[in-house]
Amino acid sequence: MFKFKFVNKRFFVFLLLCFSVFVLIKYSVISKGKEPTSLDEIMIRPLVSDNDISRIIDRASRSKVVVIGDSRFENITRDAYAYSIPQNFSFIAKSAMEVNWFKTDALDQLRKILDNRETGISYHIIINMGVNDIQFYRPFDESINTYLNVYSSLIKNYSDVHFYLLSINPIDEEKLIITQPYNHRTNEDIDYFNNKLISFSNVNNITYCPANEHIDFQTDDGIHYTQATNQEIINYLARYCIKYN
Repeated sequence: MFKFKFVNKRFFVFLLLCFSVFVLIKYSVISKGKEPTSLDEIMIRPLVSDNDISRIIDRASRSKVVVIGDSRFENITRDAYAYSIPQNFSFIAKSAMEVNWFKTDALDQLRKILDNRETGISYHIIINMGVNDIQFYRPFDESINTYLNVYSSLIKNYSDVHFYLLSINPIDEEKLIITQPYNHRTNEDIDYFNNKLISFSNVNNITYCPANEHIDFQTDDGIHYTQATNQEIINYLARYCIKYN
C-alpha cells in the first residue's frame, strides 16, 4: 500500500511538471517562431479587434516614433526603467526649453534622424512644446506663430513623415503657485495655445492629439506629472495618437 501511494505521488508530480512545461511553451511571450515586436501587444489589444492586432503590430515594428518635448518628457527619459515604453519610441527632450531651443537644437537633432531615414521604415514625429513659452513670453503669440511656421516647413520638407501635435497638457494652478511663486501660466493660457494648434492642424497635413481630453492629470509639483500619469501619457500616444494603420 505504501509503495502504491508513493508511485502514484511520483506519477502525479510528473503529470504536473508536464502540464507546467506545456503552459510555458504555449503562452510564453517569446516562444519558438515568435519574434519580439516593437509595440507591446497588450498596449493595443483593448482598442482593436483580434483580426487587426497582428497587422498593427507588424506596422509598428516597421515604424520609428520620435517624441519632442520639454521637462515633462525629459523626466520620463531620465527614469525610463520605471515605465513601459514601446521599443520603437525615442525622445528629444530637455528641461525648461521653449521655441528657441526647438527651432535650433531640437530641430537639428530631428533633421539628422529624418535625413537618414531607413528604407521600409515609417516615421512618426510627436511634438509637445509650448508650456514654457507661456511662462517666458508675455504675450506668447509670437512664439505660437514661430512654432507653426516651423511645423509648416517640416510638413513641406518631409511629406512622407507623419507629424503629430500633442496638446499642451494642464497644470495644477493652486499647487504650482506654491512650488513656483513666480509662475504666470494658467490653464486658460494653455487652452488658448491648444486652440491655435487645433486650428492649424485642421488645415494642414498634421494630426492633433487631444490628450488633455482623455487623461486625469495628476502632478507632483503643479506642472510635472506623477509616474502614473506619465505612463498614461505614453499609453495614450501608443494607443490613440499614432496612426499605424
